[in-house]
Amino acid sequence: MQPQDWFAETFEGDYLRIYAHQAEPQRLEKEAWELVRALDLAAGDAVLDCPCGFGRHSLVLARAGFRVTGADLSQPFLKLAREAAARDKLDAQFVESDMRALPEDFSGRFDGAFSAFTSFGFFDAEADNQKVLDELARAVKPGGRVLIDVRNHLQLIDHEVPRVWFRGQDCVVLEEITYNWRTDQIVNKREVRFDDGRVRKLPAFRVRAYKPYDLLRMAESAGLKAYDLAGGFSGQPFEPKTSNRIVLVAEKP
Repeated sequence: MQPQDWFAETFEGDYLRIYAHQAEPQRLEKEAWELVRALDLAAGDAVLDCPCGFGRHSLVLARAGFRVTGADLSQPFLKLAREAAARDKLDAQFVESDMRALPEDFSGRFDGAFSAFTSFGFFDAEADNQKVLDELARAVKPGGRVLIDVRNHLQLIDHEVPRVWFRGQDCVVLEEITYNWRTDQIVNKREVRFDDGRVRKLPAFRVRAYKPYDLLRMAESAGLKAYDLAGGFSGQPFEPKTSNRIVLVAEKP
């Protein structure tokens, strides 16, 4: 099971500079506590963040007293997360793992697990995406919850903007997000112009475009029972044409 060719070039140092605005402390704090609410976590609970990246939400949760484990395949991101956890003496572990095949000792270990920021649906083969949800379900205890957060492509299609410029850290990014109906994927193409004059065209970032029914069906296949389907972390009702996100919360019987 090898990662797809665009993974390594996408999730490296420049990614953090491109999406620096996504790591604003106030935003992360708000999202982390919304995850706590959705997963019905109590103080000291064990929680799995998969994929965890550089610890965007994991570190906030660890600082709040949760026992956090992050899993990811990106060694540069894991290094950053581990360094931050060690620096602040946090109860957080960061494990290198393919999310389709998590460590065996993860079975029934967590009170909650989540995949946030459109990190679900990376694989071209639908069976691989199902494996990810199966693994998250395996990792939680009976009564534990799994949260999946993805982009709502129905809203994207209805409000599609061909090209968008935004400011990153020491760079300007040209982003083009489209929906490929042939493959049922959201495709993100980016050109990055750094302040030092460097220009990078990154490989297309693609992720499966799920509908609510798809996520409900996949959760059931993973042995989970749907608890809630919302239009965002804060639990607002899902509206097909206006909600930016689809957030599924499912519980393990």
